[in-house]
Amino acid sequence: DVALVVSAVAAVGCLAMVLGPLRRSRRRGRPVNVPDSTASVAARAVGSTARRATDDALPTLVNPFALPASVPAVPLALVAALAAGLVGAAIAPKAVMGLGLGLVVLVGLLVPRARGVIGLGAAAVVLFTVGYIAIAQATQHYAAAAWTNHFERANTLVWAAVLLVGGELVVELLQRAPVSGPDGPPPPPPAPPGSSRRSPPT
Repeated sequence: DVALVVSAVAAVGCLAMVLGPLRRSRRRGRPVNVPDSTASVAARAVGSTARRATDDALPTLVNPFALPASVPAVPLALVAALAAGLVGAAIAPKAVMGLGLGLVVLVGLLVPRARGVIGLGAAAVVLFTVGYIAIAQATQHYAAAAWTNHFERANTLVWAAVLLVGGELVVELLQRAPVSGPDGPPPPPPAPPGSSRRSPPT
C-alpha cells in the first residue's frame, strides 16, 4: 500500500514538472505597455527574439487532433511502420506486440488526426493499468516479497502503453516537416518595426 502511495506522489510530481514551465512561460509572455519610441521598439524586438528562443526550449502543449503539417508518402510510411514493428517485436515481452505497433504507426501516418487517437490509447492503457493494480492490491493484499508475480498482465499492459507512446513519437516526427505549396515554401514572417532586415527578392 505504501508503494502505491509513493507511485501516486511520483506521478503528481511528474505532472508538475511538465505544467510548471508552461505556466512560467505564459507569465513571461504577457504584454507590457511601453511608450513607443525607437529604443522601445528595438527593445521589444530583442525581447521577443529572446522569449522565442527560451520558449523553444520549453515543452509546449499542442492539439494532437490537429491536421498534420504533411502526410508522408505511402512508401515512407510502410518503411517506418516496418521498422517500428521490428523494434517493438525485439523489445516487447511478446513479439506480436511489434506487429500491433507497426499497424498503429502505419495508420497514424496515413490517416489525418489519428495521432490523437494513439495518444489517448496510451493514456487509457496507463490509467487502466493503474486502476487494475490498485484494486487488486487493495482487495488481495499481496505480500511485497512476490508482489510482481501477481501482475504479469500489468507488465504487458505497461509495455503496450510504452509502444503506443513510441509509435506516436514516430508519427509526430514524420509529420512535422512543413508543406511546400505550388509556389514554394511559405514566405518568412514580416520583420519587426525598426528592423533593418530586408525581405528576400520574389
